[in-house]
Amino acid sequence: MPSARVVLTSILLGAAVTLVVPAGSIAQAYAGGGLMAPVGDLSKEWGVGWTAVLGFAEPVGDGELALGLDGIFARSATDYWINAMGLFGTVGVTPGESGESRPYLRGGAGMLYFDDEEDSTFQGAELGFEAVAGLKFAISSGTNLFLEGRFVGSTGSAFAVLAAGIMGG
Repeated sequence: MPSARVVLTSILLGAAVTLVVPAGSIAQAYAGGGLMAPVGDLSKEWGVGWTAVLGFAEPVGDGELALGLDGIFARSATDYWINAMGLFGTVGVTPGESGESRPYLRGGAGMLYFDDEEDSTFQGAELGFEAVAGLKFAISSGTNLFLEGRFVGSTGSAFAVLAAGIMGG
């Protein structure tokens, strides 16, 4: 069963997306999941785990540039569960013409919350960042599948993500 923090974070993220995306907007929403691997010092305590990603991006100008909001939840299993939750304001670019497949880049800054069930000194919120590189594949008008790599980190803690999912809008 998810902790109260996970439920509260999910509710706040959903509310933020609902409030920020105007009705009738052409924003692109996305959701997916995949694998997470700790990097650096974090790899000494964390094992490979899973992640869920959720967000939206609102095109600016000609549509190649977009501003958005990204949420991520990552969970690692060692002998116990370790969780990371993040919420980032993002700037992204999708170069090139609309077509069957297009690359994209996105970067963001925001907050990361870590929750180690065994080590209370490794709990709390920190300033964090993410860098994302991906490829989206059109499957119908306005709907894409995506495959992306992410690097998510804060002071002394970082993890890499390989995720896939669906984009719409």
